[in-house]
Amino acid sequence: MSIKRNFHGFINLNKESGPTSSFVVSSIKKMIQPKLKVGHCGTLDPLASGVLPICIGRATRLSEFLLLENKGYKVRGKFGFSTDTYDSTGKTIDHSNKNVKRDELEKALESFKGEINQRPPLFSALKFKGERLYNIARKGGNYIPPKRKVKVLDISLIKFEFPMYELDILVSSGFYARSLIHNLGENLDCPSHMIGLERTSVGEFHLSKAIKLNQLSDLMKKEKLESHIFSLDYVLKNIQRIDMNLDESMKLKNGIKIDIQDSNFFYQPCSDKYSDLIKAYDSQGRFFAILRVSEDGKFLKPEKVFHEN
Repeated sequence: MSIKRNFHGFINLNKESGPTSSFVVSSIKKMIQPKLKVGHCGTLDPLASGVLPICIGRATRLSEFLLLENKGYKVRGKFGFSTDTYDSTGKTIDHSNKNVKRDELEKALESFKGEINQRPPLFSALKFKGERLYNIARKGGNYIPPKRKVKVLDISLIKFEFPMYELDILVSSGFYARSLIHNLGENLDCPSHMIGLERTSVGEFHLSKAIKLNQLSDLMKKEKLESHIFSLDYVLKNIQRIDMNLDESMKLKNGIKIDIQDSNFFYQPCSDKYSDLIKAYDSQGRFFAILRVSEDGKFLKPEKVFHEN
């Protein structure tokens, strides 16, 4: 069943283990208008489940803001052997009969808190010279992805019954849970691999309020989907707001920058990652653009403008 209305916004979807993120997107696209853009904000591997924010229509132009958000996960690992994919789908590359105690694991977890240098798995969707790393790996390539800085904001052991364990983590964008589990095994000299992953949050989207694909289909049939779509500016809560009069709004919509001194807007530079971005609302209180402060701090320039159909 396809609907005729133009929905623009985000859906907090709970992906089940099994389908790829791309399959989920194509399924939703078939439910909605085939010509309406649909995407996701952060791939979940087929093995993984949990929060997969879906962007529809004009919201696809804001996916970058969700990709940069912190993410929460529940990760299940198993000691005894490691694999080339760092999870249960790969080939065994190392094994051990060593026993790990709870206090040893908890101590090891402490070393992963804060900013760390993490090497992504070779079996990942990252690219090297235009080619996906998992394709390079399947061809037998020996490329080693460089380490990159990521942050572990919180990490705790919530279940432990050797060789199984489960972690609750809150991490920055770019973090790989599979790498964490693999590195834990190296740290404890007892190979480990990931056996389950559930994403519990992406920014303001939480698993407790996410809906599954079959529920989405039912909402479509009952024409109740709109109540489950989050507005465009829902993902922009950390960005300063400015309210524009009619003349200012028209200028920005036509790509014309405006003088900050003429807009009654007080701009205070800071070190935040969105410090030079402003979300703009028209005289009716409707969000219509993301603006960027010029390098000299004197002008507001339209970065992304969202025109009503």
